[in-house]
Amino acid sequence: MLSRLKENLTNFDWNKGIKSFFEKARWFNMDITTAFGIQTTVHWSVTLIFLLMLFLAPSQFIPLIVFFFLTVVPHEYGHAIAAKWYGLETKRIVLYPIGGVAFIMPNMKVKMERWTEIVIASAGPAVSLALGILGLGMSWFTGVSTTNLNVWAYIGVINLVMFVFNMMPAFPMDGGRILRAALTFWWDKLTSTRYAYYTSIGFCVLFSVIGLLLGNVGLILTMAVVHYLSRMELQQTIQMENYLAQEKLAKQKVEDQLKEIHKLPEENVGKTEKSKFSQIFGKYFQRA
Repeated sequence: MLSRLKENLTNFDWNKGIKSFFEKARWFNMDITTAFGIQTTVHWSVTLIFLLMLFLAPSQFIPLIVFFFLTVVPHEYGHAIAAKWYGLETKRIVLYPIGGVAFIMPNMKVKMERWTEIVIASAGPAVSLALGILGLGMSWFTGVSTTNLNVWAYIGVINLVMFVFNMMPAFPMDGGRILRAALTFWWDKLTSTRYAYYTSIGFCVLFSVIGLLLGNVGLILTMAVVHYLSRMELQQTIQMENYLAQEKLAKQKVEDQLKEIHKLPEENVGKTEKSKFSQIFGKYFQRA
């Protein structure tokens, strides 16, 4: 029996199995609200964490809710509204355990200039910074003796931490996107993405070492996820740049063929007109 189990595990296609599991798990995602025409969805893994926190650590449940809905959601809506300003629509916002992702749809009519990317990437951290200042300001304004102090202070601190974390120059953080956009002043997008990816590796190693020294397993795991996502970003950029290069080459070939097609009739028409001219007037010139 053990040998059969070992054989089944050996022959099992783990990549296909894991992919199938996550595809089926998507059905447990929850759509919670729609604002500005953008659907906000809670990933099934976040729902699982909420349930675990509710039973294992009830005291941390409310802070976790505050973190997601007063920190992550406004941050992502900052990106979405900035994108809408440039004519880019956001399909949905999905909340994951390490944060949120605004799925901004590409638009062939809108060229993603470096300043466009910088503004869209900066909009989320700007919202977090504003909420952080607001939270700390309200905690000071309400006074130490009130029960609102801890709530406002928590909102302020967690948003400021969100701001600092997202401004880290590493993909897929906003700071990494801003760095990549800034590097395009000197290099092309693919080269800039590579340099931003190398910077991301450096920061992930640095914070992983800090997590190791502090015994913070959560920080180490977070940096592992950041590195994985940054590598995915690089691979997607490579694929996109290769696709665009192929499209440009194919378009150029079609344009060259069309030029040849349009060029041939002109030459034939010219020859035909010249032959008719010779037939009609040639004899008169010969007589002269």
